[in-house]
Amino acid sequence: MESQMNRRIICMRCAKIKQACDGGSPCSRCNRLEVSCEPNLVGGDCDTGRRSTSKPVKITRTQTGCLSCKKRKRKCDESRPKCGDCRRLCLNCTYIDPPIGSKRVTPTYKNSSQSPSVGNDDTTGRSSYEENLFNFDADSLNDVADSISWQDVTEVWPLVPQSQMAVYSSDTGSTPSPDPALSLLMLSTAPDIATDEDKSLLNHYMRIVAGVLSRRDDHRSNPYLSKILPMALSNRLVMDAVLALSANHWKKLQPTVWKRGTIHQTNALQSLAKLLPHIERESADAALSATLLLCMIELFDGTSSHWKFHLDGARRLLSAFDQKSNWAQRTEYRTFCRQLYHYLDSATTISTCHPPLLEVGKDESGKAATPEAISPRDDLDDEAALYGVPKSLFHFVDKINGLAYQRKFRDDPVFENMFRASATRLEKELEHWSRDHKSKASHSSSSDCLQEIPAQNATTAFEQALQLRLHQVVNGYSLHHDKVKDCVFQILDSIQQIRYGSPLESSLVFPLVMAGSSCSTESDRLIIRDRLMVMERTLGFRYIYTAHELVQRVWKERDINIGTETEVNWAAIRYFQLPGLALI
Repeated sequence: MESQMNRRIICMRCAKIKQACDGGSPCSRCNRLEVSCEPNLVGGDCDTGRRSTSKPVKITRTQTGCLSCKKRKRKCDESRPKCGDCRRLCLNCTYIDPPIGSKRVTPTYKNSSQSPSVGNDDTTGRSSYEENLFNFDADSLNDVADSISWQDVTEVWPLVPQSQMAVYSSDTGSTPSPDPALSLLMLSTAPDIATDEDKSLLNHYMRIVAGVLSRRDDHRSNPYLSKILPMALSNRLVMDAVLALSANHWKKLQPTVWKRGTIHQTNALQSLAKLLPHIERESADAALSATLLLCMIELFDGTSSHWKFHLDGARRLLSAFDQKSNWAQRTEYRTFCRQLYHYLDSATTISTCHPPLLEVGKDESGKAATPEAISPRDDLDDEAALYGVPKSLFHFVDKINGLAYQRKFRDDPVFENMFRASATRLEKELEHWSRDHKSKASHSSSSDCLQEIPAQNATTAFEQALQLRLHQVVNGYSLHHDKVKDCVFQILDSIQQIRYGSPLESSLVFPLVMAGSSCSTESDRLIIRDRLMVMERTLGFRYIYTAHELVQRVWKERDINIGTETEVNWAAIRYFQLPGLALI
């Protein structure tokens, strides 16, 4: 009798639907649904048929949900200030006549397996959609994620103080909030950051990933913190994409962490798929941000070609914005997203040998700026953080890869003459740009010159890599040209003057691959191998490892064909053997 009394008490309603019950009186489920909760012994009265003789429970339906859920005829969880469905779909959430004096019980989750972010019935049907669409069990992924030693992770990177979190969630992003209570309030508005795993991922993004992405050594001018992070703190879709990107940075060195990132990436994909058919002006920025972040996740993986679909999706969104007059406002955030898109579009053409999907001149000319538009100084700061080298060099990237796309027509003698004339004209333009840039750098002040020396070295390496790529497009991949040797020498000389761990290292991937594909001595290989191994640790993303593997495959192929006239085409090796690699 005593053992029976010590059994865990569950309510009859939870026992009937075979759901876990917290044993409260009333339990959290019945309290949330506002129905009567009648306790019952598990395996006792329920099994022997000795049920309570009280009247049947009458299900009461509340009318206190938000207007958006009522309009769509969906159950509202009545979270304040924004319910779960409206947060997931990026919709406006409006309540009318809130109940006075009513108490809403919010369950506290002790571990991620109980978190509403994955595999819980409070997610309004997302788990079933997740299972049907991707054909995997989200709960099993969550169990794997729970086995990660997140305490070890937080010891390596201590969590960001909440007062510092308030800096990024504020509008100005320049001065921290002096009130600790206000910092807690700002952090509490972040969607689904209740588990230690997600806090660690968000901390990793703020402390490490954002600094790796930005090519400026200045956190206050880092758009990944000043623009992307505030949007993520107020929007669940963008937050899922940010956390997935943060986990992707750990993918190579700590693969178990990526299990949690897979959950967030899946959630972001599904939320975006549900949002796009019903996109509105208010949710347009969130959809564009999530699309670009998902594209970056695939690009930084280095083994997936799915980034092409996300990049094309971002192009379609930008085109749709331009077609809708009331959506085409040039706000600060929208301008940065457009800049980010153009950077990714230009950088990926190096791998695709195609012209960019969306030309800058065609979609940005003639657009009037709104009062909220950014200042020229902020615009230049964002460009420096995105590109690392002068943006005008990426116009040459577009032109060279547009020329490479036309190589298939060179069988025609007439077209061959036109092709070479275009290449000669492009080479002269690039040389003129180089002379003009060096002239401007020589006339700058001594203090500015000292600060800009690393940037000048990165610019020289990138410009010489473009010269070498243009030569390969026109004349092939033979190493027996003085132009090849001169470009390789200048690339390596410039790269060696940039310190290890510099924020400009992200701009060196393309020059290193170009030099690695064209170097002819073991000493040059040693320099390239050493720098790529360092960048594998300082940058961390998996595509750096893939770029290193590409260079090693080129060297192996060249060693096999040593003593012959066979040309080793690094672009063909990338296309057929490493199709997911993009030299961004």
